[in-house]
Amino acid sequence: MSHKYQILGITENGTETIVKNYAATPTDHDAAIAARATTYADTAREIGTSFVAFAAVRGTECARCAGAGYLPGYERSDGGRCWTCNRKGYKFTELARVAV
Repeated sequence: MSHKYQILGITENGTETIVKNYAATPTDHDAAIAARATTYADTAREIGTSFVAFAAVRGTECARCAGAGYLPGYERSDGGRCWTCNRKGYKFTELARVAV
């Protein structure tokens, strides 16, 4: 299984925007990724931003479609969409959320 990481900027009304994508490396650990959310929040405090919080999330490759986002052989059913990951290829888990 492979992983990818994202830092999300969260606005006051709860809208999430991807601020940064990270590819996983063998040295990436959840704690280090979570610490990046704190770094983004600290920077946002200094310069001002429309975000009220930042979240670090880990994406784990979907076990059902193996990260493809669709299921071969099921094209006649909603274009083969994998409903487990909703065509994303990954299941996202929040690691940390830091307020600005």
